[in-house]
Amino acid sequence: MSSNIIMRQEFEYLVVLAQRRFSFMYGVAHGMSYLLDPRHIGDGLPADSRSSLEEVLINSPVDNVTPIDDDHKEKLYIQFTAYFIFATKER
Repeated sequence: MSSNIIMRQEFEYLVVLAQRRFSFMYGVAHGMSYLLDPRHIGDGLPADSRSSLEEVLINSPVDNVTPIDDDHKEKLYIQFTAYFIFATKER
């Protein structure tokens, strides 16, 4: 750093702090809302982020009793796909 305004350790600390704050503010819940918002439906999300958010959605339990099996995942995926098609048409 050539400006000598802050020391290197302070700079590194601030970078880590900013990264943690970004991760906290824009974590899974924020990504999920962006994915499911009919105005956006995940437009512009990187493919890996979108894929991991869809996986979280499909693997989310309905309640504490219902098991997450392949049938449950398939139903959720069908619902999500139908929602995505509907939201895309409504734009």
